[in-house]
Amino acid sequence: MTNEDLAAAIKQGGADDLIPVLWERVRPLIYQQCRRMYNQYEGLFAQRGITLDDLRQECFAAFTEALKGYSEESGYKFTTFLRLPLLKVRDRLLFGVRIDALNTCKSLDVSAVEEEESEKTLLALITDSAQGPEEQAEEKSLQSVINAAFDRLGDTEQLVIRSYYFYGTPMTETAARLHVSKQRVGQIRDAALAKLRNDTEIIALHNAMKS
Repeated sequence: MTNEDLAAAIKQGGADDLIPVLWERVRPLIYQQCRRMYNQYEGLFAQRGITLDDLRQECFAAFTEALKGYSEESGYKFTTFLRLPLLKVRDRLLFGVRIDALNTCKSLDVSAVEEEESEKTLLALITDSAQGPEEQAEEKSLQSVINAAFDRLGDTEQLVIRSYYFYGTPMTETAARLHVSKQRVGQIRDAALAKLRNDTEIIALHNAMKS
C-alpha cells in the first residue's frame, strides 16, 4: 500500500493499526524537515530553551493533524499535507501561536489587522479579483495560484506574512521576536507582497480572468 492508501484507509475508520505503519514510513522525512527547520531558526529556538528533540517530540501531533486534513480527492501525496502542521508546530513553539483550523494559515482570503490595510484582505492586496457569485470558480483558481506563489516566498517572508495577516501579530511584536527593527519587518512584508503581486502565474491568470 502507498502512503496515500494507508492515509485513506485510516481516515475511513477501523484501521487504527495502520497508523504506526504510516508513521514509521514518513518519520524519517519529518525528522529531516525538523532538522532543517531547527537549523534555520536555531538562535530563536535556543533562546527559548527548545532543543531539536523538543521539536521532534511535537512531530507526531503534526502527523495526526496531517491525517485529519488529508484528502484523497485532492490528488496530492500525503507528505504534502505534513508541511502546514509542521509549520504550525514551529510557530507555536517560537511565538506561542496556536491555530485550531488546519487550513487557516493556507487561505490568503483573510483580513489584514492593522494600520491602513485593516479593511482589506491579503487576497485584495495582491489583486483586485472580482467577487461576483458567477466568478467564484475563477476566484478559487486564482487563490490556488496565489497559495502556490506564497509557498515560493522565503521562509522569513512567509513567517512575517503569516504573523501579520493570519495571526494578527503586530509588527512591533514580530520585530522583537525576530530581533530586528519594526521597519525591517515592514520591509520584509512589503517585499513579500511585491513578489506576490509580480508573480508571473498570478498575473497571467488574473489577466485571463479579466479578458
